[in-house]
Amino acid sequence: MNEPISSPIQADLPASDVVATDVTSSDVYHSALVRAFVFQVFFALLASLMLDGGIFRRVFCGVSVVYWFGALGVLIARPGHWGLRYLRHGVLVAFGLTVVAIEVGYEWIVDVVSR
Repeated sequence: MNEPISSPIQADLPASDVVATDVTSSDVYHSALVRAFVFQVFFALLASLMLDGGIFRRVFCGVSVVYWFGALGVLIARPGHWGLRYLRHGVLVAFGLTVVAIEVGYEWIVDVVSR
């Protein structure tokens, strides 16, 4: 289970992410998940501070659930470079999508969430 990083994953990672040859693929995925969880908590707290009656927080929580189901799929498939990118930066994209969704469809979202 803790096999050394195979050459496709190691070749796709930036040099700063490949620390040593004894780093295992589980360690790489673990650090990506920890980073995603820290960002998740930070953005959830930030979303909770918005003064819009909880609409932003609810939308972000919904988008976050979709992100974590995707992360589960990535962990099952272990796809390499794009999966690691999804785990590391997916929460940032989820927060950005939440901001765009609120800006574009605020009235519709308010109607849906307030039911």
